[in-house]
Formats: sequence, structure tokens, C-alpha cells
Amino acid sequence: MQSCCWVRRPDYPEMKYGWIEPGEPPGQRDGLFGVRGFRENPSFETARKFRLNQDSVWNTFVMVGRVTSFSVDVHAALPERTTDLDTAPLWKGDETHIGP
Repeated sequence: MQSCCWVRRPDYPEMKYGWIEPGEPPGQRDGLFGVRGFRENPSFETARKFRLNQDSVWNTFVMVGRVTSFSVDVHAALPERTTDLDTAPLWKGDETHIGP
């Protein structure tokens, strides 16, 4: 599997994360891969197997996208819970770059 700067190999059999089993890369794009399988909150034995195989990675549910897109989705799904989001600086529609 190709790796990228954001891929960290699991160093213990975490049972509270999802585990992604990478598939074949979709073309010639470095750092991208298809998904062969996904297991959310596996048992200890399954997490241990994934770690020992060393071809699976953790999914910690990181979402990347435009604030406005997330805001539209949240408003559509949970309109009664959006009052606080409407006044939060990171949800006012301004884009913020977080990272290196």
C-alpha cells in the first residue's frame, strides 16, 4: 500500500476506532487507495489480526470539506440544533485552514 504523510500505522489493537482495509489505488494518484473493507469497533481479536497483518489503518472519523457544505447538511438534518452553530466562528461560512 502506498503511504502518505497522514497515514500512521496502528501500533496497538484499538477497539474503539474503525479499521480500514485498503484496496487497490484508483489510478496514479499518490496516497489514495480504494477500500477493500471496513470494520467499526472490532473485537480485540479482530483488531489484533488487523494490526498484525500491517495492511490496515485506523479510521478516526476525520472530515474534510468546506464549512458551507457541512453547514447546509447539518441544517437540513438537525435544524433544531443549529442555533449554536450559526454563531460559532468556524461555522459562519468562513474557510479555515487547519494543519501544516
